[in-house]
Amino acid sequence: MSSGSGTPKEAVEVEKWIVEAHQGNREALGRLLDMCRHYLLLVASKELAPALWAKVAPSDIVQDTLLEAARDFSDFHGGGEEELLAWLRGILRHNAANVRRHFETAKRDVAREVPLEEAAAAVSETPSRQAQAREQDEQLAKAIGQLPEHYRQVLLWHSTEHLTFAQIADKLNSTIDAVRKLWGRALNELAKLLDSPHEPT
Repeated sequence: MSSGSGTPKEAVEVEKWIVEAHQGNREALGRLLDMCRHYLLLVASKELAPALWAKVAPSDIVQDTLLEAARDFSDFHGGGEEELLAWLRGILRHNAANVRRHFETAKRDVAREVPLEEAAAAVSETPSRQAQAREQDEQLAKAIGQLPEHYRQVLLWHSTEHLTFAQIADKLNSTIDAVRKLWGRALNELAKLLDSPHEPT
C-alpha cells in the first residue's frame, strides 16, 4: 500500500487516481483514501485529547472522515496529493471538533450521562472494536517514536502544525521538492512500522 507520493512517478499516479475517482472509478477512490489513512490517524491522534479516546478512538474519527470523503468526493476540486490531504484534514478537524463539543456539553449536563454512554457506544459500536482502535492508536504512537528524528519532525510540522512544504523548506533551508520527498519517505517508513508492528526493531 502506498502511503505518500515521495517521487514524481508516484505523484503522477495520485493525480491519475484523482481524475479517475472524479470519473466514478470507485477502485481509484478507494486507493486514494486508503493511502491517506495513516496520515489521518496521525492527525486525529493530535486533534483528539487522550482523555476522550476511551469514548471515541481516533480511528473512529478517521473512519467517519473517510466515509464522508467517499460520499462527498465531488466537493473536492484539487488535483494533487497535498490538496487532497488538506481537504481530508479539514473534514477530520471538523469531525473532531464536533466530538469535543458533544462530550464537553454533555459533561456540563449531569442529566445527560446515560444518553452520553449510549452515544459513545453507538460511535464505538462494540468493546472489541474499541479495544482494537486503542491498540491501533498505541501502535501509531510507538511507530512515530521509532522514526528517525528528521522523519518525525517533518511529519509533525506538516500534520500537526499544518505547515506547507514551502514553509518547512524555509525552516530546513532546503527546497520544496526535497521536503516533499522527505515527507513521502517519512510516511512510507511510518506505514512499514504500522504494517509490521510486531517485527523486532
